Amino acid sequence: MKHILFDFDGTLFDTSTIVYHKLLDITTTQAETPNWDQLRDLSSWQVLKTLQIPIFKLPSIKKSITSEIHNNLESIEIQKGISELIIELHRKNIELHILSSNSYENISELLTLNNLEHYFSSINCASSLFGKSFDIRLFMKEKKISSSDLVFVGDETRDYRAAKKAKIRCYPVSWGYNSQRAFKNITEQFVSSDTFELLNCLRLDNFVSDA
Repeated sequence: MKHILFDFDGTLFDTSTIVYHKLLDITTTQAETPNWDQLRDLSSWQVLKTLQIPIFKLPSIKKSITSEIHNNLESIEIQKGISELIIELHRKNIELHILSSNSYENISELLTLNNLEHYFSSINCASSLFGKSFDIRLFMKEKKISSSDLVFVGDETRDYRAAKKAKIRCYPVSWGYNSQRAFKNITEQFVSSDTFELLNCLRLDNFVSDA
């Protein structure tokens, strides 16, 4: 059985507006504030540095963003082509999972609002304490999945690094929080700009069948 582990925010659903406005609320920089497209070219740590947001504020930022997402569930849009991709992967008997720092309640409700709740085998809420690579390895251990049977799909450079550290293949996508330029700074791997390219990459690597 093949398994795909998806990041949630940015990859499956567009929560960028909420994240961007929350970051603007707490930035301490006196310089001109970058727009969202400019921030997408930066890694997570570069964003914090640019906006002069101290690391110790990260837990409260995460809590605030999660709460804001919960208050705006019906206005959050699914990323273009994701519904069709999920249905197609499920049809090909690929087992689908989610790994996210968002809350289980938010993830479950957004999937239900978009009629996708039955397509995922598990929703896994990441513990930021040890990093996402730890969470990936823990997921593999708990589900008894080998690295050859699992790939990770994420929209941030930190997703790519976490997957590499966990020794599984990552398929980066550029329709979420990080841009093509951000990924080009860390890898020469092809970065999918839409779901058609992602599905094609999975097919070319024989992870998903053509049938």
